[in-house]
This record gives sequence, structure tokens and C-alpha cells, in this order.
Amino acid sequence: MKNIFLFSLMILLFARHALPQPQPRNDLVVIPGKLNNQKLVQKFYQKKGQALFWFQCNESVALRNRLRAMLDSAEYMALEKENYHYSWIKDNLNFYSADSQVMRAADYLYTDAVISYCKDIFQGSGIEEWLDYDEISPKYEAADNSYIVMGLSAVTCENELQWFVNFLERNDREYLSLKQELRRRIDSADQAEVRKLSQSINQLRWMKHFGFRNYIVVNAASAVVRYYACDTVQLRMKAVVGTPATPTPRFAGYCTDVVFYPYWHVPYSIAVNEIIPQVKRNPAYLESRNLQLIDGAGTVLDPGTINWSAISTANFPYRFRQSTGCDNALGVIKFNLTDPFSVYMHDTNNKTAFLAGARYFSHGCIRLESPVELAMALLPGQVDEDFLEACRKDQKPGSLKLLEPVPVFVVYMTSEYDQDSKVKYYKDVYRLIR
Repeated sequence: MKNIFLFSLMILLFARHALPQPQPRNDLVVIPGKLNNQKLVQKFYQKKGQALFWFQCNESVALRNRLRAMLDSAEYMALEKENYHYSWIKDNLNFYSADSQVMRAADYLYTDAVISYCKDIFQGSGIEEWLDYDEISPKYEAADNSYIVMGLSAVTCENELQWFVNFLERNDREYLSLKQELRRRIDSADQAEVRKLSQSINQLRWMKHFGFRNYIVVNAASAVVRYYACDTVQLRMKAVVGTPATPTPRFAGYCTDVVFYPYWHVPYSIAVNEIIPQVKRNPAYLESRNLQLIDGAGTVLDPGTINWSAISTANFPYRFRQSTGCDNALGVIKFNLTDPFSVYMHDTNNKTAFLAGARYFSHGCIRLESPVELAMALLPGQVDEDFLEACRKDQKPGSLKLLEPVPVFVVYMTSEYDQDSKVKYYKDVYRLIR
């Protein structure tokens, strides 16, 4: 009986292997049609001679598995895996269809996922959500995209894919410290701090990926300004930034020139909402603040000749300008920036504000604790420190253009690597963290 059973089992096994085995088919699986980077995907396949990349040979299996492993760990990279078609990829690692067009659509989806992932590792994710204005990124977009596509098109195996992704990632102390802190917070399920760290890591990636020789970072969350040269912090100083009601806008622009002994041209909103009511109560207010009344042609007028009772927010045809000197709200230095908000960096006549822990006092502009040092760094050998410290009253303004515009990033990072080699957290004063 035993021999008959074994013989029958052998026949069954032989019959099973002799019959054609069903091939895995996913013809009914819906492939998402919308790609994040349609044009870059097309360029990738142009470089590949239109051949499939993820479903063409046995080596492709390892490539698909490596991408899946990367996406599995996206959270530890401060990224959201669902931004890279993760659910579909996870469920279709062994996708197959007899329809060549369907297979090509699946291949495109994998390529779109890896391009999106590499771009975010390199440039940072969701940056546009954190900026009110960006003059810098569009100038480098084409070169950045070409860099990603060229690198990926040279990949032939899973190890090369991993090497390229590692190559795109930052390896400086600031970035690695934040990333290490992120892993610790994820493992401890501290979601509030994870969100802070994730947005900070991505903003850091974005600022640093340009590779600028020198640049300025204004962190509105910490009210701190840093000047970088050769990717190293050369100057660090406290700042005063906008209140929660008048927040400092977040933008990327350039510092083009430095003005010494600047006038303060009072913004219209401040003039009509704050200064005019003071003048109506006290006619001597302008003189006590060294404020001049000027017309559209720039001519200084006598405030005593104006019928202030007839002036309102709807019919104020003049401007206020504060005389130069140490009593000026801008101090003795102003750094002009290329932004559409009329925001700039400047000195201040209120030095005590830097003693505060929470320095959110301005109408949006950025007051600097050490403006002379920054001017000397931007204009080596051209700044007369004694001239500035003399605080000359009614000195005519003068300016110096920078040899090259210096990039300025005004960001909002509620966590950052500080000078004492620790990751510090800051209150979300503008209520922007979601």
C-alpha cells in the first residue's frame, strides 16, 4: 500500500509540473495615469532608447525591490511615501500584463516615483508651500532636473540606484544632526516634533542644494540670522522679526547693495494707522521722532502748514521720512533685498530688543544685532566702521553695490542645529505647522 501511495504521489507531481503553469496577470489592475513629472519621465526614456527599465529582465526585480525598500523608510527621510505612488508599487512589485502598453504605463509609474523621490532628497519636499516668493529656484530648475534625469539614466542595478540616492543626500553636520533627531522622535512617536523636524530638514535641503559660495539665512521662527561662506557659518546673530499679526514673509531673493545712513521711508500703513493719529494728538510728535513730511516730489514740507484735522486714511497725499543717524529706526545700515514685500534687513535704534528671548516685534522687516559685521563680510575692505559708529546726524545716505548679489533665504524652521551642537525647537509663533 505504501508503495502504491508513493507511486500515485509521483504521478500527481509529474502531472502538475507537466501542465502549463498560469502566469501572473494583472490586466484588471488600474494604473494611476497622473504622473508627478511627466516631462522628466519622457526624457528618461529618451535617454534609455524607450526601453523598459523596471520590467525588462531579472535585474529589474532587484531594482523594484530596492525602490520599495527606500519608500518603506521615507518617513525617516522626512518624506511622505504616498507622494511616490507607494500603495500601488507595494501591491504590484510583480506586476505583469500581456498588453505592452499596460506594461509601459507600469514602468512609467515606477520611474515617476524614483524621479520624484530623488528630487525631494536633493531639493527638499513641499518647498513651495513654505514660500511667499521665490526668485532663486526657477533659475536653477532646468539644471536640477537635468542632473536628476542624467544620474538616474546611468543606473543599471539596485546598488547603483542606492549609490545615486545616497550621493544626492546632504552629509554636513547640520543636516545629519536633524536627521538623527528625526529618527529618535519617530521611534518615540513624538508626532509634533516629527512635523517640525521634517519641514526643517526639507528647507535645509533646498537651501543647500544650490551650492552657493556664500548666502544668508534668516530663520523667522528662531529670530536668528546666519551668514554662510563655503557652506560654513561665518556669522551668527540675533534678529528681530515680524509679530504674529505682521509676520515676516518667507522668500528667496538676493541682497544687492548696502545703504549707509539710510532714510526710513515710513510704509503707508504705518503712516496712516499709527503716525497720523499721534500727530493729531501732539503736533510736536514728528519733531520728537526726527520725522519729516515730504510730498510726491521729495520736497520737505512744514508740518505746521498742514490742516491735520482734515487728513484721513483716505486723503493723505504725503509721506513721512525719518532723518538719518542713530535715532533712525533703521539705524545706520540697511541691506536692500529683491523681494516684492518691501522687506529688508537693517540696523536698529532699539538695541535692547535683542535681549528678549522671543523677538517678534517688527512690522515684517528684519532687524540685525550685528549689522556692521555683516556689511564687512559682504563688502570686505570697503566698510568704514568708525564712520558708522560716529552716528552722524543728518548724514546724506550713501550705498555700495555688492560685487555679486548674495542669496538670502528667509525661512521658517521651528527646529534647527544650533551653535552649541544641539537641535533646538522653537514655538510655532506664526501657526504654520500642520
